[in-house]
Amino acid sequence: MAIVAEKNGIPFAFASAEVEKEMSDNPRRVASLKLQVTLSASLNVDQRTTLESIAKSCPVARSLSHEVQIPVQFTYI
Repeated sequence: MAIVAEKNGIPFAFASAEVEKEMSDNPRRVASLKLQVTLSASLNVDQRTTLESIAKSCPVARSLSHEVQIPVQFTYI
């Protein structure tokens, strides 16, 4: 997200993210990685759409097993 924000002149200095891991049993492994992204409320609709799209198509997320759920929630403050 930071790379795209910089390339597009989107303010990103105060962005933050939290990840919550949930495990499954039998077999024990990561079941989901819940992602909470906090961005500036001053972003316009186009900027928000751009960053949300990038977050949902992250190459790291695409590298994980398709069995790992990655719900993403965005908060604007």
